[in-house]
Amino acid sequence: KSMELHGSDEQKKKYLPELAKGAITAFCLSEPNAGPDVLSIKAKATPEADGDFYILNGEKQFITSADIAKYYIVFCKADKGPTCFIVDRETKGLTPGAPEKKLGIRSSKTCPVHFEDVKVPAENMLGQPGKGFRIALSVLDYGRLGVAAGALGIAEQAFTEAVEYTQNRVQFSQSISSFQATQFKFADMRIEIDSSRYLLYHALATAMSGARFSLEAA
Repeated sequence: KSMELHGSDEQKKKYLPELAKGAITAFCLSEPNAGPDVLSIKAKATPEADGDFYILNGEKQFITSADIAKYYIVFCKADKGPTCFIVDRETKGLTPGAPEKKLGIRSSKTCPVHFEDVKVPAENMLGQPGKGFRIALSVLDYGRLGVAAGALGIAEQAFTEAVEYTQNRVQFSQSISSFQATQFKFADMRIEIDSSRYLLYHALATAMSGARFSLEAA
């Protein structure tokens, strides 16, 4: 999404066809001491004297699909402020770390990524110098919609499983689903699930209209 929203025409022509065919991109923002707070990142991009290349050094943490990504969207401190770069996996000095041990979402690996003197062409800068903060926030808005949709799906399945369990669990010669206390709990659950759904649909509709949806996504 970051390339689609902020890439130059040349970058879109180069990368978007590959992404459409299945190439994976990893969004490298979080660090050991910085999450979505772009202004606190310590990874650094230093321009070479001729200005044709930048040298990236630092570490990113909790990066989704870092183990299989072909490209990395990397946020670094630069002379004009937080700046974003497109980095090819084969670039020397870029090393994904071992996957984290997670309790859930195990089909997607989450890994650290190390950058040691990674040389990136200046033409791989995504957006304008120092505008990384704006890029990160715009992409995170879309990411929050995906997280909300996943949470809604989990809640729906949990509700279905709970109903089935109470219908089959018998106490005092009747299923516990017939107890009013159990029914009250399900009513509250249904209200929260439906509220979540309509909040999500409202945020999606706002996004699709082209209007700003940061508040709705949050």
